[in-house]
Amino acid sequence: MIHFHTSFLTSAANQAGWPQDSLPEFVFLGRSNVGKSTVLNRIANQRQLARVSVEPGRTRLLNFFTVHSYGFRLVDAPGYGYASVSIKQSKEFETLMVDYLGKRLNLVAGVLLIDSRRIPSNDEVWIYHQLQKRHLPVIFVATKWDKLSQSEKIIFQRNFDSTFEHQQSHLLYASPKSQEWVFQLQQNMLELIPKPTE
Repeated sequence: MIHFHTSFLTSAANQAGWPQDSLPEFVFLGRSNVGKSTVLNRIANQRQLARVSVEPGRTRLLNFFTVHSYGFRLVDAPGYGYASVSIKQSKEFETLMVDYLGKRLNLVAGVLLIDSRRIPSNDEVWIYHQLQKRHLPVIFVATKWDKLSQSEKIIFQRNFDSTFEHQQSHLLYASPKSQEWVFQLQQNMLELIPKPTE
């Protein structure tokens, strides 16, 4: 596993709160309860870097974390798709993400987490297309992979391939018992960081 020396930088409810510099950013996206905080904590090798919300759907901000050892940032986006979130909050999420995904020049790739026990949702397809509009790479992480039977894994793969054109994207399978996917995610991110021009 690669050591990502990481610390929290700031939270932002809108564009005015975004860090004003040129560090590359990877945004982590996924529905509430998909395991996003766990994934962030695993790749940073810190148990409490991204706190798990007691009530899914409560985090409504973009949270920025600096990876000091490699000079880039992780951005934790609000979860979506939780039933108790109000229509107003849903609209606020959409506005926040349209602004960030469409305008943030620092953004180099999206890391889209998908619960492998579910069929890909319209929200996930929408996020995918927002990133595709800017020709930004998408790294997919199928969470809760260890909870699936072999036949369920085959069904997930078919649904995924037909929805997201897998041949053009990265897909990793996350399991709490494995470190391989964590290392591969770290490697993929480092490969996508723009090289300085001479």
